[in-house]
Amino acid sequence: HQAIIDIRSLRTQMNGYTKRIEDEEIKAYASEVDSVMTKVEKELYQTKNRSGQDPLNFPIRLTNKLAHINSLTQMGTNDYPPTAAAIQVKDELIDLIDVELNDWQKVKMEMLPQLNDMIRAKALDVIILDE
Repeated sequence: HQAIIDIRSLRTQMNGYTKRIEDEEIKAYASEVDSVMTKVEKELYQTKNRSGQDPLNFPIRLTNKLAHINSLTQMGTNDYPPTAAAIQVKDELIDLIDVELNDWQKVKMEMLPQLNDMIRAKALDVIILDE
């Protein structure tokens, strides 16, 4: 969930900045970063749910699936431990989430620093008034 919060924060910052600059190379790379973040966000969380009807139209994503399997495996754990199948599904979901979180780490550790380096190299203004 923290990755989703961070992705949304970074997207807001990048969009606010790229709307104010004219440099097409920076805008293109920021768009590439955003596309990776969007893929990760959409795999982790259902972003299309807006109304009460939407969960019927759009499937749940990895974080919701993991939360549900965790809830199911916690029921009656004193008398009935989780089944091997439930544990296997949980492990598979964790592996799928880890793939997405690794992509997010690539954005944070490689792509974002590269974007910042590009901005610094071009000496672009950071604080810009709207005209």
